[in-house]
Amino acid sequence: MNSIWIYLLIFAVLETAEALRCWKCQSTNDKNCGDPFLKIPTNSRVTNFTTEIAAIVTCKQPILPFNHPKESIRAMCMKKVAVFGERKYYSRSCTFLPVDQIPSKKCPDHETNVPYDNVDHCDICGRDLCNGSEVQQSTACLGVLVITIYLLLFNK
Repeated sequence: MNSIWIYLLIFAVLETAEALRCWKCQSTNDKNCGDPFLKIPTNSRVTNFTTEIAAIVTCKQPILPFNHPKESIRAMCMKKVAVFGERKYYSRSCTFLPVDQIPSKKCPDHETNVPYDNVDHCDICGRDLCNGSEVQQSTACLGVLVITIYLLLFNK
């Protein structure tokens, strides 16, 4: 019985080491990308299988110069709102932030200081699918729950 708990704990810890997954869409192509965000991933919509609708993507580490260690940047999910005239445009995607700037909820400068983008607000987060409207539970919470239950049941 104890080995089952150990395997569950190992699985929970390993699961959190996977690459970050984020929503990717633009309201110019997908009206569901705005607020409120209607989470309909590409692989579940029957009527339209294009990449122009919301998709769940895995954030891949960008190619860096040889003198720039990969550990110095981290993938983050981003939600950006830009205003053109009277209209708001939404985009959700992956971005990358230097580790020394984390924990920051502010988007990196290369995402907001763009001449043609009038950014109203921009948020980043570091949990799977956190750039949707509601907060997703992390697998790390499962690990903490498993450890707590194990300690309560078997350490009397």
